Amino acid sequence: MPEEQGSDKRRATRIKRHFLLKIRQTNPPTISQNWDITTARNISKAGILFFSSNHYDIGAELEVSVTNPVRWKDGQSRFHGIVNRCQPVKSMENMYEVAVDLTRVEEEGKKYFDEAIDYFLQRKTIKEERETD
Repeated sequence: MPEEQGSDKRRATRIKRHFLLKIRQTNPPTISQNWDITTARNISKAGILFFSSNHYDIGAELEVSVTNPVRWKDGQSRFHGIVNRCQPVKSMENMYEVAVDLTRVEEEGKKYFDEAIDYFLQRKTIKEERETD
């Protein structure tokens, strides 16, 4: 179910969970193929927002590995995504807030990823219902 916040229209509901991420740019290729390690600020089935010390150009393709906090043993999910925003963080020098639209995904990993997102969305809904009672 899409979520709307002011003029910001989202394709999927986001959750504020700090999933562990490994990220590297694949297109255009970079000299260094090292992984950037960070955590998600928020995440959905359609995209991820995170901080990085690397600047990514809009439209750059990233490979993203997400560690599922619910299934540590078999919970790695690999995606490819497109950077749709990369802006400096005013309160931190040499840090960027990066928004990525998820595109291609490995099918087995997608199953685990979707299960984790659904789990946290359900917990969020239950918590909101309790607060309104």
